[in-house]
Amino acid sequence: MELAEKAVKFLRLASRSRAALPTEIQVEVTNRCNLTCPMCPHTFGGLPLTDMPLGRFERILGQVPFARDIILTGWGEPLYHADFLGLMDRCRSLRPQARIRFTTNGYLLNEERAKEVLARGVSRVAFSFDEVPPEGGAVAAGGAAETAGHLPSRAALANAERFCALRKGTDCRVHYQVAMLEHNEASILALVAHAARAGADAVALMRMETWNQPDLRRPDLVRERAIIARVRAEGAARGVPVYCLNDHTWAMRVATHDDEICLKTDASVYITVDGEVTPCCNLRKLSGGSVEASTVEEIWNGEAFRRFFTDQRTACGSCDALQARQFPSPR
Repeated sequence: MELAEKAVKFLRLASRSRAALPTEIQVEVTNRCNLTCPMCPHTFGGLPLTDMPLGRFERILGQVPFARDIILTGWGEPLYHADFLGLMDRCRSLRPQARIRFTTNGYLLNEERAKEVLARGVSRVAFSFDEVPPEGGAVAAGGAAETAGHLPSRAALANAERFCALRKGTDCRVHYQVAMLEHNEASILALVAHAARAGADAVALMRMETWNQPDLRRPDLVRERAIIARVRAEGAARGVPVYCLNDHTWAMRVATHDDEICLKTDASVYITVDGEVTPCCNLRKLSGGSVEASTVEEIWNGEAFRRFFTDQRTACGSCDALQARQFPSPR
């Protein structure tokens, strides 16, 4: 997000307003995945697994001339879509002004596909890594087999490193995205080192959500802040920026009115693989309508979305994905 966009967002949130139309359109192009990570709602959500049909995707693109960012990520691995490159082609032809982004676990982004993705002008790719594999590639006792995060893979790390090299000379930015689990601080530091060697642009620290997964454990707030500080220092020493949206600056505290308003939902919608338009991926049942029956603009300006924005905490419950504070884990 550019500085001017951040300033507009700050003023909008500080005045408890939302955008006239959503500029960030997140599309769940598939809810299928090649992994079954315990922390991911894909694993336990019980949804019928399917790809979004190209016709529905084109209908969405036709409804969002105001889109500034199109994010091809949801409850699944986007590269698992049978025609992911075709989706990117349609973005480029129908919404050439929009920035295309997606998040991947890296397993399927081999050299050939990386070149194809870059040729289509992707703006940012985030690689989700939560552990580093032990030497020799085997699963360590008490390590990867028991991790709540992505199963560590040397091949996936190599794909990320290659992608960083291939994107040189383009406008594509690369982020590593790392969840703070109960026992992965050493892996986080190792991933920062890997990001620096690969030439990634930044490392994003993510809070693991436990509001709907009571058996998972994560660092408490004191330890979380200590991890953020230590990892930031490591990133600074290695020349790679580290950020965490749970570590609110004074401006973020003002904008969110001390965690009353989510940082994301003022200008963003999440569209499920079935075409339901919701405020975010964690609120997929809070649909304002379907793109098959209404337009995204009509849904954004409809009663359900207006009511949600004025009373977010009721709908969001104990979700603290982007908050400064933590809610206790439900166990």
